[in-house]
Amino acid sequence: MLVGDVITEMLIAYGVKYVFGVPGGQTHPLYDGIHRRSDRIRHVLTRDECTASHAADAYARVTSLVGVCDATVGPGAIKLPSGIAEAYGSSTALLALAGDVPVGWSHLVDRGCAAQGVDQLPVFQSISKWRMRVVSKSHLPQVVRQAFAHAATGRPGPVVLTMPADILRQPWESEDPEYFVFPRHGSFPCDRPHPSLVEVDLAAKALVEAKRPVVVAGGGAAISGAFEELKALAEHLSMPVLTTVNGRGCITDDHPLAIGVVGGQYASEAANQVEREADLVLFVGCKSSQQTSFSWSVPDKSQRVVHLDVDGAEIGKIFRTEVGLVADAKAGLAMILQAVKERMPTPAERGEWIRRAQHLKVTWWNELKPEADATAVPIRPQYLMTEIGRRLRDEDIVVTDASQCVGWAVNYLPVRRAGRYHLFPRGSAILGFGLPAAIGARFAAQRGKVVLVAGDGGFAYASSDLSTLAKYGLNILVVVINNGAFGLNRLEEYLDHNQDYQDVEFAPANFALVAEGWGCKGIRVDQPGQLGIALDRAFATEGPVLVDVATDGWVTPEVGLRRRLRGAAKVQVTAKA
Repeated sequence: MLVGDVITEMLIAYGVKYVFGVPGGQTHPLYDGIHRRSDRIRHVLTRDECTASHAADAYARVTSLVGVCDATVGPGAIKLPSGIAEAYGSSTALLALAGDVPVGWSHLVDRGCAAQGVDQLPVFQSISKWRMRVVSKSHLPQVVRQAFAHAATGRPGPVVLTMPADILRQPWESEDPEYFVFPRHGSFPCDRPHPSLVEVDLAAKALVEAKRPVVVAGGGAAISGAFEELKALAEHLSMPVLTTVNGRGCITDDHPLAIGVVGGQYASEAANQVEREADLVLFVGCKSSQQTSFSWSVPDKSQRVVHLDVDGAEIGKIFRTEVGLVADAKAGLAMILQAVKERMPTPAERGEWIRRAQHLKVTWWNELKPEADATAVPIRPQYLMTEIGRRLRDEDIVVTDASQCVGWAVNYLPVRRAGRYHLFPRGSAILGFGLPAAIGARFAAQRGKVVLVAGDGGFAYASSDLSTLAKYGLNILVVVINNGAFGLNRLEEYLDHNQDYQDVEFAPANFALVAEGWGCKGIRVDQPGQLGIALDRAFATEGPVLVDVATDGWVTPEVGLRRRLRGAAKVQVTAKA
């Protein structure tokens, strides 16, 4: 048995079923180890190391298992950081295994003196939770164990191990590698710390006293799986529930207390207004990011703040916080609910506040509905999303790429079942996340359809992974919002730079033909009357299918731009030579 086999045995012992990556000469021993154990673990070939990291990220989000990706030394390893940064920002437990030059060559990596050599670890310094170079085969099992522990404990995050080629090829004669495995670190959250009773009592007191409380559930609440606890607390307190984009799915859209996604960009204006009008904001697993807090202006000084988060560094980082609870979201909410019931056995009388929140929600939807029903030419993304939403089933998983398709999805695609059924790249908002994330989600879930919504700009970043869909026969529906541009940038340039469009428009592209070329089913739609038929065919297809929809590029879900466009003159689109 070689060291590559040892790593493989440890991955299996931690519950890893899939490793996403691209091979290289330095990582062949790892691939050999996986191949010899193909009945227990499988390698998934992607077309780019960056897409491998996104696939592992999405796999981890859906399964709550540590996602694993691999890359070879140098040019392979330095393609990983974009995906590692997304996982870091989204607090996803991820293990990246990267090849490295032999141990004795470390002094020769400068400017590629050792072939493909790069000083790799510093590249990941600011975007990973932990990183380490294996320098001895005898240390490798302990290092792998530490890697899983760092990835899965506390606030989850990505870790990076670089593995010198000579170590991977060495024989192993020592202990059984499973001796070094601590299996509970193969999933997350593996620990559920509880808050102090003092802080729980203070939080309960503040929530009972508030006249207009609201809860903002972030990605940490989703990672924790705190869905039932969140709903129970909100119902007992008659408290509106808002979510961040990554917290979407913490409560179903049809719940009377669910108001929508809050934030300064791709959000519900109803949710935004409810947060502004609240006298107390309870943050749960929410990092008070720029988007969620309107560039850190809400909550303002007049609003009380209670913050529950597993990462104590997030509490009080931005806002003056009256009560801070360092704990797992699921465990913390359960304790707060019990304390609230002891203080207030009967539900709170907050009928006027709830009616106000629900009125804002209905008003917002009444504004959106005419756009959702409009059968204009070119096809509006709002209409496209509505037609997709009508066909989604409870068990289907929705993935989006970055930019405006996030906004289209959160406002128009319904959440019918609580859970991580909607995946978004909000950790670093990276274009190209969508297609590989759909791949990871598909391997994670053996049920329903995986539906990807991607803009043409973001989709082109990773379109070669259509071959991955074809190679593995993945049941994924790709919908491309094709407006011929980086749409958000074009709108900003129209409004701010007198229609002086600087490198935002593309040559015409037919992604249906591209899909056919990679071995997938492709459908092109440019008329509203064709859309329903095309989507029916696509949803009924067992296997990879892409629907390329020519859409109106002069509408937006971005809240600020929406307001500005209302008052802008009608855009005149002129053909460019």
